[in-house]
Amino acid sequence: MWALGCVLYELLTLKSPFSAETLPALIQKIMAGNVDPVAEHYSSGIKQVVASLLHSDPTRRPSVRHLMCHPAVMPVLCALYCNLGALPCVSKSNRSSCNSLHRTLSRSAIASGDATNVLLWKPGATTPVQLELPTQSTRVIEVDAGKRNIFGTTTCGSVVMWERRDEDDKNFVYEASVVKDKVTSNIKHVA
Repeated sequence: MWALGCVLYELLTLKSPFSAETLPALIQKIMAGNVDPVAEHYSSGIKQVVASLLHSDPTRRPSVRHLMCHPAVMPVLCALYCNLGALPCVSKSNRSSCNSLHRTLSRSAIASGDATNVLLWKPGATTPVQLELPTQSTRVIEVDAGKRNIFGTTTCGSVVMWERRDEDDKNFVYEASVVKDKVTSNIKHVA
């Protein structure tokens, strides 16, 4: 955790937290634990994180769990998990005219080679595998993967499911099927 504090301090200040001419002088500075303060334009939360990580007493430094729960770190971690790999959603107003528009767009997309591909990295593979779509005109705009199933939402609101079929421990294939032709977002309350 102390090394993480050193790296974070250096990223924020663009200088090392501890520097000296000789090794004994460097050790003395580290043991004293005195560092220049982080610039004022950084939040007090991030300053607290750096100060706690660079504390000279190891028992007073936060654990990884405590650090992840710190008010300055938690929102960033949540945003990272929620937004990593996210795709923009189709607005509700665009979905109503999607049926007629999709037929025209999908033909031109396929003709131009701009069709949506869903790729999967199998364990140990050096290149991704392209999952087959139920029809060639299907355009997947959002994907969510589980342990055995992969779900994709199409431009017209249909849900495509790829289900894993094991051939043996190392080899498996995914079979595609349309789960729901139209998905509505009228869920008012989930208990």
